[in-house]
Amino acid sequence: MFKLIFFTSSKIKLAHARHLLKETDIEVVGFKEHSYMADYIEPRISNRMELLKISYEGALDQAKKAKLNLENPFILEDTSVNIYALSKKYGKETPGLDIKYWMKEISFNKLDSELKSLGNNRVVEVRSDLIVHIPIHLREKYGSKFLHFTGKVFGKIINNEILFNTQSLYPWLDNKTFNKWFCPADQTKPISMLDIKTADRYDFRKSCFNHLINFLNNEGLLNSRKPYEPRLDSSIILNKNIILVGLQCTGKTTSAQYMCDTYDYFHIEASDFMHLMFRKLHSVKSDIPVSSFAMEMLARDPVAIAREVVEFIEQYNVGPVVITGYRMIKEVDYTRECLSYADFECYFIKSSTSARKDRFIIRNRGQEESFTSRDERESKMGVGDMKTAYNCINNSKEIPHLFNKIDQTIFSKWNYTHTPKAIVTDLFEKILIALDTNWTNEVESEFFTTTEISKLINSSSNNIENSKHKDNISRFFNQKDYVFFDVHLINGRKKYRLSNTGRSMAKLICKKQST
Repeated sequence: MFKLIFFTSSKIKLAHARHLLKETDIEVVGFKEHSYMADYIEPRISNRMELLKISYEGALDQAKKAKLNLENPFILEDTSVNIYALSKKYGKETPGLDIKYWMKEISFNKLDSELKSLGNNRVVEVRSDLIVHIPIHLREKYGSKFLHFTGKVFGKIINNEILFNTQSLYPWLDNKTFNKWFCPADQTKPISMLDIKTADRYDFRKSCFNHLINFLNNEGLLNSRKPYEPRLDSSIILNKNIILVGLQCTGKTTSAQYMCDTYDYFHIEASDFMHLMFRKLHSVKSDIPVSSFAMEMLARDPVAIAREVVEFIEQYNVGPVVITGYRMIKEVDYTRECLSYADFECYFIKSSTSARKDRFIIRNRGQEESFTSRDERESKMGVGDMKTAYNCINNSKEIPHLFNKIDQTIFSKWNYTHTPKAIVTDLFEKILIALDTNWTNEVESEFFTTTEISKLINSSSNNIENSKHKDNISRFFNQKDYVFFDVHLINGRKKYRLSNTGRSMAKLICKKQST
């Protein structure tokens, strides 16, 4: 895919750009994700062209410092709002380019009163300005360093303020920005309350990104997607791969960890990828329930998580794998179809309701929803349909009995071959190994700040030159979100520990280093 660098510090803008380009072979990557470096400093001035030129030059300077290939385009975007009645009153576009600062100081009642005092003209224009860096070899053709695309939509400010929640899958349709008050022409509700297909019709950035797509296509800058060629030496092909499904607290994770420890399987927890997708769209401080996000996402795109799992397996060439966390038969079928060169067996782990509830209480999983409501949610998502679709393993007794069942049901007739591989970086390895060394279990394992992780790494290193400072680790975690870590906000500070997928990667790294 063509990698397009987007200079923005906003997760929401990144998510919006990815949505607008989702049907293309363009991968949108934030500059900070790509380089560890900060974005350009945006001036606070009212002259649009001057602001865009200064912003572009600032981004270009950062691109040079990061040693980006200037033969590839990069983009930056600015949003502005023109409320006609206010612009006429103050003799300049209002709030204009200052929209994000203006929103922090204005209330709906104050805006509504001012508009009514001016005759109640509520017409508004929302505008996007997209700057596209022109590759050096094309500058003579275009006579400029950058292209400037503009998109506009028109509508009105709503008559009465409405309280609603941000759309969990589309965070730019939120209840905080000007979108909460902007009603597109021919609509009766704010754009943030519209379904995504309708909202797309009035998307003020859509026109700019369509122009961008045309430019990249016309100049032959988009790479054609190459068909995936499986790595025939991978142990995912040489062995059976397992998918374990079932309701909460049946023993899926316990079974998967047993397979990791006993048979060198790589455990992939599908919900780790769901949490990763959530963190890419929302901050750790978000008040949107992760469970609501998961239900809505799978309702709209049933194989969204399975798609991420498949891409992970192909990227890291791990195997054999045991996958837990799938909620629907479609996810199992999708995985088998995409990885058709490998064998997958699916088993439904079942256990009595009383036993599962006892485990739920021990694991303290009741913070977000009750045992009963979670059971109902998982059943609605499709877990109940899986019981009759796959062979069952009954977890009705003690853990040793479960492990014996796994040995007899899954592994009694298999010959296992393992060829561990992992594509990782030095700092990445050190972080995973340090956190894995300090792992106890899913309930009791501690979360660590970046400073604490640095101390864990340094205390385990005999070579001072190999020690990693806290700043490097902070940059590592701030650069992007990873599926290998759980992230919690504790007393206002981000803390990290390994996810189930991360634990498997740590074990694989340790095995690789010992061979």
